Amino acid sequence: MKGSFLNLRSTFMWIVLGTTLVLGSCTGNTTESEEFVTETAITETANTEAMSSETEPAQSKAQFFDAKIAENKLTVVDFYTTWCGPCKRMEPFIKEVKAENSDINVLQVDAEAYMEISQRYNLEGYPTLIFFKGGQVVDRALGYMDKEGIMQFVNRLK
Repeated sequence: MKGSFLNLRSTFMWIVLGTTLVLGSCTGNTTESEEFVTETAITETANTEAMSSETEPAQSKAQFFDAKIAENKLTVVDFYTTWCGPCKRMEPFIKEVKAENSDINVLQVDAEAYMEISQRYNLEGYPTLIFFKGGQVVDRALGYMDKEGIMQFVNRLK
C-alpha cells in the first residue's frame, strides 16, 4: 500500500512539473520577505537609464516606472522573478526587442523585489508582459514567449 502511494505521488509531481513546462509560466505566492529582494531592479534593458537597488530609493524607482509608462509611445514591461525558469529563458528575447526597437520603452521589473509596483497589476504568474500606452494598460500576456511572439504584440500595439 505504501509503495503504491509513493508511485501515485511521484506520478502527480511529474504531471505538475510537465504542466508548468508546457504552459511556460511560473505561478506562486509572492512574499515581501527580504530574502527575495535582489540587486536586480527596474531596468530599462540595454539603456543607460538602468537603475540598481543600491543607488536609488524604492520611491524614485516607482516614479521612474510611472514616468515611463505614462509616455505616449508603447511601453513593454516584463514582470519576472529570479527563480522563474521561463523568465530566465525569455530574458534574451526581451533584450533583443529593446535593442532593435528604439521607438518603444522596454522595462524589466523584478516582481518580488518591487512589490509596490507589481501588486498594482494583479499578476497571476511569471513572466507577465504588460503593454502600456499613455499610462493605460493596452494588453497583457502571461507565460513564456519567444521573440516573434513578443514582436507580434509590439507590432499590433505600436
